Formats: sequence, C-alpha cells, structure tokens
Amino acid sequence: MTDRDNGHRTRFCAALTAVLVAVAAVIALPVQGDAAPAATAVQICGVEAAQGYVNGLADELGVMRPTVRSQLDADRRAVYRVSASRILVPQREVLPCVTDSIMAHEFGHYVVDVASRYDPLTFLKLSKPFAAYRNWLSARDASGVERAAHCIGYRFVPEGVYTRCPDEDARKAAEDLVALAVVNRLPMPALLRPETSGWCVFLTCGAYGWAVRWERPPGNTIESLVLQRNGEEIARIGPLEPTVYIDSAADVRGGDVYTLVSTNSIGSSSISAQPAAASPFTIPPVPREPRATLVGPRVVSLAWDPPANAGTSMMRWQVFHNGFSVAVVTEPKYRVDALVPGTEHRFRVAACAMFGCSAASVELVATTPR
Repeated sequence: MTDRDNGHRTRFCAALTAVLVAVAAVIALPVQGDAAPAATAVQICGVEAAQGYVNGLADELGVMRPTVRSQLDADRRAVYRVSASRILVPQREVLPCVTDSIMAHEFGHYVVDVASRYDPLTFLKLSKPFAAYRNWLSARDASGVERAAHCIGYRFVPEGVYTRCPDEDARKAAEDLVALAVVNRLPMPALLRPETSGWCVFLTCGAYGWAVRWERPPGNTIESLVLQRNGEEIARIGPLEPTVYIDSAADVRGGDVYTLVSTNSIGSSSISAQPAAASPFTIPPVPREPRATLVGPRVVSLAWDPPANAGTSMMRWQVFHNGFSVAVVTEPKYRVDALVPGTEHRFRVAACAMFGCSAASVELVATTPR
C-alpha cells in the first residue's frame, strides 16, 4: 500500500467518523440542553426577556401565563416545575442567555400541565403516547414527556435544537394537547353540598346561615373564585382563602342553588360540575306519645318519642308547664321537680329545629299526691 493510498484511507476514515458523530448527535439529542444552540436560534437574555417570550406564547394560545424565575444555579438550560406553572431559567452569572427553542420546549411542558389540569399522574398519561415516536429522539425518553414538549414547542420554533418533531402523527397529537389545554385552561372547582350552620329554638337563635364548602382547584393559575346563589354573584374569594363561605343572607327555608366558577385574566371557567342546592328545612312534626310519670309528691318525669322520619341531630325539645315554657332540652325527656303536693299540673312538649317549632303535643295532666 502506497503513501497515497494511506492518505486516501485516512481522509475516508475521518469523513466517516464525522458522519457517524453527526448521526449520533441527532439520535442522542439532548432534551434539556447539553448541546450548543443552533446558529439561527434567537437568544433570550435575562428572566424578564424570558417571561416576555413565554407571555407571547401563552397569549397566542389563550391560556394563563406561566411564571418564569431565575433560580437555577447549575449549568442547565431550563426546567419546568410540574403542577406549579413555573419555568426556571439559569441565573445570569451561570448562563446569561437561553434560546427561543429552549423556552418553547419548556412552555410545551406547561401546555401538557394545563391540559392535565395540573395533575402529575394525568401529566404522565397525556405524555405517554409520544414515547412511541422513537425515530427522532433518544430512547432515554421512555415516558414521552420530552417528546411531547418537543412537538408542542415545534409549533412555535420549528426544527429548533429542543423543538424537533419530524413525525406528522406526533405533531397532530401535539395539536390535540394544545386544544385540550385551551379547554382546561381554568380548572373547574368542585362545589360540595351546602350545610346548615347553627340552629334556632323558640325565641333563641344561634343560626347564621348556610355553610357552602368546596374543594380548592389544582394549580396556581386561579386569581379568584366567584360564588353564585341562584345565578347571582354573592362573594369573590381568593384561591388560598378558606374553602367555606357562610351565606347569612340566604333564604332560611332553603332551596337556593349555589354554583362556583374560577376566574383569572383569561376569563371564567365553566360553572362547578355539580350545582349544590340547599335542601329546604320544614318545621318538624309534633312529638309522639308524650307521657308523665309521678315520681313522688313533688316530682313528675316527662318523656316522649321523636317525630317519625325527622332527623334529630339538630332537634331541641321545648317543654311547657301550665302554659309557660320552662325548658329547652336536647333529649326527649325532662324531670319537673319542686312541685306542690296535691296540685294539678298540665304539660305539653314541642319539637324545634333550625327554622321553628312544631305545634305543642297533646296535653298531659298529672296530679301530685298529698
């Protein structure tokens, strides 16, 4: 073999090595940013510029803007915090600038998060189908999370280092996720059934309305919750305030329907999936089978049965002696003492609930012995 042949062989090997390195670079394309940015990439420098860039992407889709923070102190391009609506970029002294492809990629993660209603398990479930598209990204992405971010980012920065999506079916799946994110852009709160709060007995009331409760919506894109009674707004509540509201102006007879919506700068969500109706309360029936037992010349023991089919958790019993109210008790029994021997005594009892008392029971007559 001549020196000339050796030269040709050397040049051929060098060219072949360069091709193999290039192919390997494509197959093992870093998904979070180990490679140098493409020459045509737009440089985004500083957290304010990064925030402005993702604001534009969010506004284009009509979804809430995620927050950008400069919190990374390691040599990483960017990170998205699932369920937090937050993109972290490097501190300026670590890495002054990131590319538009990087930011579009992280915004892709955010879109999946919105589509999943900020539920981590749903986030993984929505990303999983992208794991099937293995012809353009490293097999390291077994969950499909990074491929999903690539393909959503492709919508904004086609063929960027971090936004590659050559598979047409994958791009279609990404558009479906974007559409789902627009639908789910405001998490819908779950409204629970209103409960009574307090009670009324005779002329003494401890009632202060209906206690309406709900479950706090996921994510942190909610600016306020609007509580409505019969379609009219009655309260605007911050997302981190207590998840209960006492409606003291409601109709004490019940029947009002409560709904709840989430709001932010984008608009309002659909109403809560299950409108909650305050069950009307009625005056309880008359107590059954009142009875009086003479215990001695000065004591009478009274007892009765609760009304049929009437809840007793809020029930009170009003006892009348010779036409006057002498006691309100929580048990269906009462002991009357300090009576005068050889005298006649008349007793009645009424059942009382939150919104009033029943008619008095039949009259009992007892005569104490001498």
